[in-house]
Amino acid sequence: MIRTARAPVLSLAALAWTCMSPPAPRAAPQAAAGAAQVPAAAGAAQVPAAAAPVPVKAVSLSEEPSHRYLIDNAYIDMANLVLEPKSATRLHHHRHDLVTVTVGAGQISDEVAGKPPVVVKLRDGQVRFTEAGMSHVVRNLGSAPFREITIELRHDDAAHKATEPKWEEASGTKTSRGARREILFVKDGARVSSLTLPPGAAEPPRDNPTAELLVALTDLDVGSGDASAKLKAGEVQWRGGRYTGRLSNNGKQPVKLVLLEFK
Repeated sequence: MIRTARAPVLSLAALAWTCMSPPAPRAAPQAAAGAAQVPAAAGAAQVPAAAAPVPVKAVSLSEEPSHRYLIDNAYIDMANLVLEPKSATRLHHHRHDLVTVTVGAGQISDEVAGKPPVVVKLRDGQVRFTEAGMSHVVRNLGSAPFREITIELRHDDAAHKATEPKWEEASGTKTSRGARREILFVKDGARVSSLTLPPGAAEPPRDNPTAELLVALTDLDVGSGDASAKLKAGEVQWRGGRYTGRLSNNGKQPVKLVLLEFK
């Protein structure tokens, strides 16, 4: 006996919907598992599907694990950055104007959010100023650890709204018996200078700050009045209060340091 296939039964409601609705657009056919893929025509452009970018939230300087926090006071937030070769920081944000001091030469990729990466070669003791509001990743391209002192200036907002404190000297270079002081810049009320002191020499005279920060570029033993500092390269000393003495080199080797002074 020959069996006939039964036609599918549609309800009246379904039949009415089928009659009234416009035909659905045809889906593109999909290749069956194991089926051969037809290559694109010669010369046709291949456009890979772009993955949706995953937004990354920038952390604060204190939350960035490669920066070791050293000082947090009314004047500055300061951290010591050490990056092993081929490693990078997390994306982090600088909410204040900042001064950076490189300890030892290095080469980095400075990857500011929303901008192409920039390769930067830095010399030992190089000092840079960057305005607030930047979020970036720092990547060490060199074969040795990259070291940098990062100093955020907490008085930047007030300094932007008011006339900056006047220093008797805001630029120039002075020498005294082999000692040399070069004023690099004055920003946000801070005067930033580089100092070179031969053994036994004192720095050239300067007007006195309210507070100051010493950043050692070499091992050093310096004194100022009753205060002294014995530091290794890359170490820092914060000196509050008004100092009337000039820095002098108590050691037997020439020393180099960066000095930040605050009114």
